[in-house]
Amino acid sequence: MIILCRKTTVTSQQLPDGNLLLHGQFEDENHLIDAQVTVDRGTGLVTSAYATMGRTPYGEVCHRPLAAAGQLVGVTIGKGSSRQVAAILGGPNGCTHLVDLVIEVFRAYVPSLARLEEFRLTDVYTGEGLPAGQVREKVFGDIRDLGRRVIPETCAAYHVEAQGKDKAKDEKKDQTA
Repeated sequence: MIILCRKTTVTSQQLPDGNLLLHGQFEDENHLIDAQVTVDRGTGLVTSAYATMGRTPYGEVCHRPLAAAGQLVGVTIGKGSSRQVAAILGGPNGCTHLVDLVIEVFRAYVPSLARLEEFRLTDVYTGEGLPAGQVREKVFGDIRDLGRRVIPETCAAYHVEAQGKDKAKDEKKDQTA
């Protein structure tokens, strides 16, 4: 018998001004929580933030931490921002689910930038007349290099020591092509 099913979803959109709208939703049998932040695309600065709770187990008690969501404005997404979120939205007067959701929303910032860069680079390399397979390879090679500079050592693809091995493979491919 399944007694609990939880899901968290995060979406991001590019706004007409170029900035990002990041939205997250946490849902289980007792909770329906939404959090939304607008982020300056270039700096990672949160420019607006709000949260709502459509379903809670403890009514008004659960709604109290929502008022603090506006205090996320001014936080820059990056190193240390998870601690800031926990300080603003967590603790004995906060909501652990709201903290987790906003941190997950913040985590969508860098992949959203990478996705925009993927679109841009695909257009550039396609415009240069490269075949589709080479376009994809070049695009993701460039994004990997960007990740190693911006968020190094956060996953195997962004492991800096592996960079030398990747370059050696690329050079070997160039020699055989």
